[in-house]
Amino acid sequence: MRVLEILLVDDHAPTRRRTEARLTELGHQVTCVDSGLNALQRLATHPTVEVLVVDWIMPGMDGLELCRLARELQGGQQRKHRLYILFLTQRDGSEDLVAALEAGADAFLIKSADPAELKAHLSVVQRTLELEDRIQAQLAELQRQNEELTSARRHAEQANAAKGDFLANMSHEIRTPMQGVLGTVGLVMGTALSPEQRDLMEMVQVSAESLLTILDSVLDYSKIEAGKLELHRESFNCGELVASSLSPFLATAQSRGVELVCRVDRHVPARVRGASGQLRQVLLNLVSNAVKFTTSGHVLVSVDEAGPDSLRFSVEDTGSGIPADKLQSVFESFTQAEASISRTHGGTGLGLTISRSLIALMGGKLEVTSQVGEGTRFTFTLPLPGEEPAPQPLAGLPPAFVMAVGPAETRLLVELLQQRGHETHQPQNAAELEAAARLGSRVFVDSARSDTAQLLALCNQEGMTAVVLSSAQPLPSGARVLRRPVTRFALDRLLENNEHVPVAVALTPLSVLLAEDNPMNRKVMSMLLSREGHRVEQAETGRAAVELWKQHTFDLILMDLQMPEMNGLEATAQIRAGERASGVARTPIVALTARALEADRQRCLDAEMDAYLTKPLFMPALWALCRQLLPAKVPT
Repeated sequence: MRVLEILLVDDHAPTRRRTEARLTELGHQVTCVDSGLNALQRLATHPTVEVLVVDWIMPGMDGLELCRLARELQGGQQRKHRLYILFLTQRDGSEDLVAALEAGADAFLIKSADPAELKAHLSVVQRTLELEDRIQAQLAELQRQNEELTSARRHAEQANAAKGDFLANMSHEIRTPMQGVLGTVGLVMGTALSPEQRDLMEMVQVSAESLLTILDSVLDYSKIEAGKLELHRESFNCGELVASSLSPFLATAQSRGVELVCRVDRHVPARVRGASGQLRQVLLNLVSNAVKFTTSGHVLVSVDEAGPDSLRFSVEDTGSGIPADKLQSVFESFTQAEASISRTHGGTGLGLTISRSLIALMGGKLEVTSQVGEGTRFTFTLPLPGEEPAPQPLAGLPPAFVMAVGPAETRLLVELLQQRGHETHQPQNAAELEAAARLGSRVFVDSARSDTAQLLALCNQEGMTAVVLSSAQPLPSGARVLRRPVTRFALDRLLENNEHVPVAVALTPLSVLLAEDNPMNRKVMSMLLSREGHRVEQAETGRAAVELWKQHTFDLILMDLQMPEMNGLEATAQIRAGERASGVARTPIVALTARALEADRQRCLDAEMDAYLTKPLFMPALWALCRQLLPAKVPT
């Protein structure tokens, strides 16, 4: 057992010696004093004293006063353990016990008590102090571990910050020259080229866009890993979002003879609320994979109701499939099902990792089933509250004839038309169509058919409305076109509104201030803008941009962020201050930056910029933004 350090206080020498002998026999270290004052002095200089054994009646300072003063002294000391105070006295009344406890004593024994009682009390003290020692040791270990964890977290945060800076700089360093590459390609493709030259330029464009996709994947993975990806929930048309996710892959799918089909169940609400940006990114990743690994057959994206305020999405293909032992590994970072040195498909191996994380953030779970040689199916369900109900079937609609080429698209179109209330037929050629022709019928003709021109002429002759299924650009002259991918919403809009698919309306000529320090990017962007008929003033620093703004009136300012002398944020601040001071109208300022992180976007908006675009600049994205910022410049 533990050896206690005891201070014995008793003014009666014989009693003090007897008590000392008892305590020593029990194996403890004992120091004796004959007064309360001497005891206080000893306690003040020896905070290691663990037990104070005190007599009650003593001259000058009795035991009660000593007890109170000892407790006060203990409160100001750095002690390892609380001082245990035991009264040994001839007084044995209950009021004496109460008085001792109120003064701060822990125990009360009469001097004539059995020595075993004294031993028992001290044994309790020994066990208590040993337990306190163990607890203190554990607390010290926990504190050490906490300090290590705090240090590790601090270093991890510093590493994350450094990684974030590295990624931002990497994004800037790659996107800046990519603006020059893609912008120049766009300019060249707008000139007269031979078929071989156009093929080569398209190869450059696809390769550059693939590099940007890889860069975006790395940035998204980093944001998800750091827990800094924010969901922006908004109201959106689910069918249109799904269709827009398929559009970038139509040309690739067609070149492979693969049907790319979108099916949205008729019970799916017209509009839902959710994180549309992240949902579109997931669908882009899944469809990209499906098209990549499918060389024949189809890729089908389906949306169905999964319950109240929830939708189930699936992306299935008829591609090569995934072996059962690799199904779960495809979700691991930088991992692909086809990972050998002779693999035929590229990619970072991040698409499915990012998709699974995004779906989890939105409240769902990504699952996969596959059969080697038959295809793969990815499914997930998301909470997406409906905001506008699905349209109901109509009555009295004319018959519809479907003359598509792809079987999957044919089944989808027939299903959509029947859901609308049309009676459907599937003639195989012009003769069968002519035999079944009815005035006012709708005829859906695939532009890929060899007899398309004959069918269109027949429709005109028989008074039927022809609708061409096409993904071609530009639209066929004079034809009503249902552009792929076919969706319920696009079909409803075309048939109910009785109008052509809208063609982009050009902006009226704008006066644009372009602030960009990179000479190549400045030249390319200026040429792209000038080719559209816009007047461009160029500035290579933020300070030069401010001076040009003072001298001229601009419809739009395109402001790079990183420039010498004065950066884009500082230049914007000066322009906004000048507007407020002079009372002139606010000029829309769009940030152009190669930094593609959310924090950079927020910095631009906080600096009173109106919008934010990442390099390389795609002109359709800029004009779509201009239509929001400059509605008066869009001709009616």
